[in-house]
Amino acid sequence: MSDLALRGRIIEALAGAPHVDVAEIAVECHDDGDVVLRGSVRNLRQRAEAVRTARGVPGVRAVDDQMRTRPVGAEHRTAAETEAAVLDALILDDAVPAYGVDVDVDGGEVTLRGAVDIASQRDAAQRIALGVPGVSEVRNRLKVW
Repeated sequence: MSDLALRGRIIEALAGAPHVDVAEIAVECHDDGDVVLRGSVRNLRQRAEAVRTARGVPGVRAVDDQMRTRPVGAEHRTAAETEAAVLDALILDDAVPAYGVDVDVDGGEVTLRGAVDIASQRDAAQRIALGVPGVSEVRNRLKVW
């Protein structure tokens, strides 16, 4: 099964999980079943259920939980959804290795941190983030190795 097909199955499973808000989670698949869950979720229960749900999808070999918990509230929920949308956009675009990029959101302002291999990936990450609805500004703090 392709990484993209597995990602789709995991997102579908997360959408059906009772205590998981799939809009707050980005799913990245690698190497025949290795999965990374990223984003900001509202509590440890949601985090644990997301990991458990992903592990239960046929084809998943291992789940790397890189999610963060965040304070409750409408502002934080919007930030979590924007963070997940930026991460998803980076994951789906082959121009940038998303595993090396961290995303922080404050209102409509996104900060990208981490490392990429070449300058064109740094530029592409900024372009991709700016294309996400709700993002008005990008602070690009990505380093080039």
